[in-house]
Amino acid sequence: MSHGEGDERDDNGFGLVEIIVSMFLLGLLAVTFLPLLVQALRVTAVNDNLVAASQLVATRFEQLRAVGTDCADLKALAASPVPVSDVDGHPLQTTVSAIQCPAAGAFPATVAVRVAVTDLAGSHVVVESSTLVFVDR
Repeated sequence: MSHGEGDERDDNGFGLVEIIVSMFLLGLLAVTFLPLLVQALRVTAVNDNLVAASQLVATRFEQLRAVGTDCADLKALAASPVPVSDVDGHPLQTTVSAIQCPAAGAFPATVAVRVAVTDLAGSHVVVESSTLVFVDR
């Protein structure tokens, strides 16, 4: 069989087989990276909760610092837990450990303060931190 002048074939460009193979390879690549993407989203959600809880602890320490150096005032502020929500709406609660004021003649002194943020949905401590606070009365 011979080809005539008008029977020339144009093989330039992509054929159907090449397109199907490339689509298969792209699909395989997407399926390979899907678990990695899902894991990254989970880690991001956990980190968001930790950041929000850490910020709540820092805010509570700032509130304690703003009260002053009167141990009775610190004790009153520590007695009230603060329920809040993080960005995603998870219920959190900030609690301050019971502050033990020193005896009347022991001022000035330092008292230990522990602030914890608890996830009310899961009933577990998300973040906690401790410090010493100076009191002079």
